[in-house]
Amino acid sequence: MKPLVKMFLLLLLPVVAMGQNFNVDSLKNALKTAPTDSVAFNLNIQLDDYYKERNRDTALYYLEKCFVLALRNN
Repeated sequence: MKPLVKMFLLLLLPVVAMGQNFNVDSLKNALKTAPTDSVAFNLNIQLDDYYKERNRDTALYYLEKCFVLALRNN
């Protein structure tokens, strides 16, 4: 019985791991209309987190935008 439970939990792991799913398009739209630099900074960080393992070039693009915002606001 124990091996069956372990097998079930092992097969359930990918479903649990994909639990945090957010819409990237909504983040990009919110970034276009960000009212303050701090909101834009946080949205860029969230987009960077999303793209870190999917597309590193895009993740670096959003980090560079964060860097520019940080320099502008000291």
